[in-house]
Amino acid sequence: MAVYTVYFTPSLCHFHDANDNVFSSELLSKCMVDDPPQPFPSFVKSGFLQDGTLYLETLLAVPYFYLGIDIGHVSDYTAIAVLEKLETYIGLDKVHYNPAYKTTYTLRHIERFPRGTTYTAIVNHFKSITQTPLLKSKCTFVVDATGAGRPIFDMIRNKVQYCSKHSITITSGSSASHSNDTNNVPKATLITCLQLAIESGNLRIPKSLTHLNLLLNELTNFKAKLRPSGYTTMQAAHGEHDDLLMAVALAVYHGMKF
Repeated sequence: MAVYTVYFTPSLCHFHDANDNVFSSELLSKCMVDDPPQPFPSFVKSGFLQDGTLYLETLLAVPYFYLGIDIGHVSDYTAIAVLEKLETYIGLDKVHYNPAYKTTYTLRHIERFPRGTTYTAIVNHFKSITQTPLLKSKCTFVVDATGAGRPIFDMIRNKVQYCSKHSITITSGSSASHSNDTNNVPKATLITCLQLAIESGNLRIPKSLTHLNLLLNELTNFKAKLRPSGYTTMQAAHGEHDDLLMAVALAVYHGMKF
């Protein structure tokens, strides 16, 4: 069994193993699943208690999608992750007898664009994704607006319809804030949310996912190093990439928060 070192700050908790790996193979095994059913609206039974009488009703469970976008420079990779969020009725809570739901997140699609792909071509591809019947009007873009990401976010906001758009500026701080129409979120907070989603079993990654090996390689080569100052750096190992990982983390963070 892996032994983790746990560090606490006022805003987050993160852990890594003795080799500075943030995502161990043991941890990742918790979220790997055989092919889950394809997402589609389904009817579920719900119930509520009123004046001592239990009433049952039928609700439509509709999945919602978060599209995490990690923007790279023209010479770097840009990546997208499509995350499905579904709340399933599991019964009545034992305190107030209100409907209780379990939230699951399923990674439905990841994609890395070849180096040199123009931003216009990338944004047009995003536009085509949001026009599919499954995602149309049921999705939110979560775009890394750090550095070169801001003008790309503006392109997405102007050209892409049928989808909400939110930007995140990734910082090296320890607390999130909001300014100038964007959310400033520490990288450690994004990674912590991804860790917790995996650890809790709420994140499901299908074994048949296209480009799964690329994602697993990024996850297993992502490092956390505690500096003498007490500050922890989180980044891909030398020569490795983290674009797919960060796209997933952006989607998970927004899905858990909203």
